Amino acid sequence: MMPGRQNNSNSACSNVITIEEWRRLYAAAIKVREMEPWLWMEETDVFGIRMPGTDTFGFVSVMGLLGEYHAVALYPGPKELAQFRQIQDAPDKQRTADAVLDICHFHAAFGGKKDMEASDKTIMKQLGLTFKGATAWPYFRSFRPGYYPWFVEADEARFLTLALEQLLDVAPRIKNNRSILFSKSSMDSLLVREPDGDEASSAWKDSYHSFPPPATSFQLSVPVDLINSVRGLRATEMTFEVDVFHMSARIGKKGERPMMPHCLLAVDSQSYFVLGVDMLVAEPSLEAIWAKAPRHLLEIIKKNGVRPKKIAVTTPWVYMVLGALCQELGIRLELSPELKALEDARRHLDQCMRR
Repeated sequence: MMPGRQNNSNSACSNVITIEEWRRLYAAAIKVREMEPWLWMEETDVFGIRMPGTDTFGFVSVMGLLGEYHAVALYPGPKELAQFRQIQDAPDKQRTADAVLDICHFHAAFGGKKDMEASDKTIMKQLGLTFKGATAWPYFRSFRPGYYPWFVEADEARFLTLALEQLLDVAPRIKNNRSILFSKSSMDSLLVREPDGDEASSAWKDSYHSFPPPATSFQLSVPVDLINSVRGLRATEMTFEVDVFHMSARIGKKGERPMMPHCLLAVDSQSYFVLGVDMLVAEPSLEAIWAKAPRHLLEIIKKNGVRPKKIAVTTPWVYMVLGALCQELGIRLELSPELKALEDARRHLDQCMRR
């Protein structure tokens, strides 16, 4: 059984999605599909919901205004909201699929029958549901940093159900007046739908809350002797192009959610020679990759026996974690929107992975 998939037990176990919960989730999704809020809502028209009886907030975003992909995304906390906003504020060339996959969020998406997995079809059959059309079939997916998109688990399904139900209330009002998304007294305060009690069955009301980005901390792990070894290498005029991105490989045990490792790739900008490739795993979190990447890069540089004059990167967080280290080593660090040698090497790497 896939993680978070339904069985026929009426167990109250929190990690089981009951048939009744599936029915409620699909019912909400079908109503959203009939409403088609993506015809007037932009992805940045975000509002919040609060889980009943908790201080847990999620943030709802509608995707599909351009007609390419119809979905409702739920970002499960202020950290994820801040990451989403950071992507939206970034230049177009930095709005990559890799960046989206590094945010924890859940989707209620609408596609064709070809987009369905066997377990999706099993649930629909049990519910007596069938659909016709290229974007009529609802399906639900969970995105977590370091993992392949997967089926939603029980707590994610319940959270997503509430998000869809509250979207049915909020979307028509946004169509008439988009200004309801923000407090009249402060543009920093976001519309939040919350129950007027501790139960989901309570009446829901509008409120406004501010969600400043939470601080993220991690500790770089770079041995002093490795730094000294690189400092002692022969200095050159070379430029190394460096990036960290998702690999197309799946790793993990059968029956469990597969991990999606990251790849650290370093390439000489002039010769297009691949200097090194390392696989990094986001355990216990994505920040673990941030902490390990500088050490892995220095090991690649040491192995090649030369110290570059410049390191060019295209991913903002890679630029961030390499800043102090490059300054200490006297290596110029540059954030560039285009790295031709690295893009060429990555394209060849992807082709090899697909064979």
